Amino acid sequence: MAARESALTVGLGAALGILVALPALAATASGLSQATGAPLGPHLHLPTLAAAVLGSLTLTVAASTVTTWRTRSRK
Repeated sequence: MAARESALTVGLGAALGILVALPALAATASGLSQATGAPLGPHLHLPTLAAAVLGSLTLTVAASTVTTWRTRSRK
């Protein structure tokens, strides 16, 4: 249960983080496009994004699992 809650938290955090970053990326791309005269658009490097999300997921699930295990083993 704790691992599922942690995974849901990471998923929501990743989605909200991307939604917050997209307007800034679009504004930067628009400014660069106007300055250079070349067509540019927002670009996300998907392998880096996936590595960040998977790393966060791994650490979060591990931390919640260890904490739950330690709490249950004390009883």
